Amino acid sequence: MRVTQSLMFRNGADALQRKYQEVLKTQEKTLSGNRVNKPSDDPTATFRQGVFTSNLAEVKSLTETTRRAQERMGMAEDQITNLHDRLQEAHDLVMQLGNSYQGGQPDVLRAQAEKAMAWFQDTLAGMNTEMDGVPLFGGGRTGNPFDLTNLRTTGIVQRTGPTGGFADAGADFSAGVTGSDAAVPSSVMVTYRTTDDTGAALAAPEFRLSVNGASLTSVAATGGAQTLNLGNGISFSVAAGAVMTDKQAFHFQVVPEYQGGSSDREVKIATGQKVPGNVTGAQLMEGSTDLSNGANVFEVFAGLRGALQRMDPDEVRAWLPKLQSALGQVSNMQGVTGTRGAQLEAMGATFAQEQESLQEAATANVGIDSFEVMSRLEQATQAMQFMSVTQREVLNTSLLDFIK
Repeated sequence: MRVTQSLMFRNGADALQRKYQEVLKTQEKTLSGNRVNKPSDDPTATFRQGVFTSNLAEVKSLTETTRRAQERMGMAEDQITNLHDRLQEAHDLVMQLGNSYQGGQPDVLRAQAEKAMAWFQDTLAGMNTEMDGVPLFGGGRTGNPFDLTNLRTTGIVQRTGPTGGFADAGADFSAGVTGSDAAVPSSVMVTYRTTDDTGAALAAPEFRLSVNGASLTSVAATGGAQTLNLGNGISFSVAAGAVMTDKQAFHFQVVPEYQGGSSDREVKIATGQKVPGNVTGAQLMEGSTDLSNGANVFEVFAGLRGALQRMDPDEVRAWLPKLQSALGQVSNMQGVTGTRGAQLEAMGATFAQEQESLQEAATANVGIDSFEVMSRLEQATQAMQFMSVTQREVLNTSLLDFIK
């Protein structure tokens, strides 16, 4: 083929254009910081980047979920610690007032009943504490673990003696509450009497009723099955054939009933894997799991308040075993939340490390080597300068031929 000046010029121009495109592409990498800016740059790297992006999104989501669960667990630990402190105060109060010296001052006992009521109210508020609209102790997806419209009566217990504790009264005795109009908390004492306060025999056996320290009208004992109305929807029932002795006292309380789910709120840590993210109000307040002691914390505050209102130091002291059981139960839950909080913290650290590694791998997958890019840019620029000079020489030669 005959090489003409025109052919030489066109070839030079094409080469110059290709080199110009190469410079533009190199400059694009410099500006974006990425080696791959569109799928055609490196299809394999583009596919890998998609995988990295998906994994990063998953790990970021797990990291955020774990972080918030850790915050929730921290708030729960604070509330449980406060509850433990209240119970410890109640324990100290019982140790102080459950003796004949201090107990001989009724006004002191009655005044301290207000403190027990404050413990109850503070505890109720603490058990419904929320974070982002979700209760700390709800379990599952509960909206409000405890409220004053869902009530329950505790089991019937009886005093084991004038200065003894409480024992289960048995199946012949039961209590109930209907509606939501009961004064909460309510502490009820029903006493079977065949003699009066002087020891003289009564004309007929009767039940003496007391709610929160207030004495209600006595009710005649029929000797058969009967239900006593204590007002505000509260009742006490005695089965037919029940055997009772003079001055036998029965106690029970009306307290909020747990409305939450039975399962701990779970936190996702991987596909198909979850860990507990809280403790429930049932575990903490009603003692319904193996980790618990079976103590009802609301019952303890309500019952202690009732004993203080009745100004009975022996009844105050009778609450000591239940109070100690509740203290142990709350201590167990402190340990559980501490362990679960540490587990979430460890998971969070692992996710953070994994997120960092994935981010580094994703950057390396499409990132540029600055030295390499700058070297290529310099080479391409030099080549374009050389081509431009060559083109000018070819063009000059062509003009001279034309003039000749």
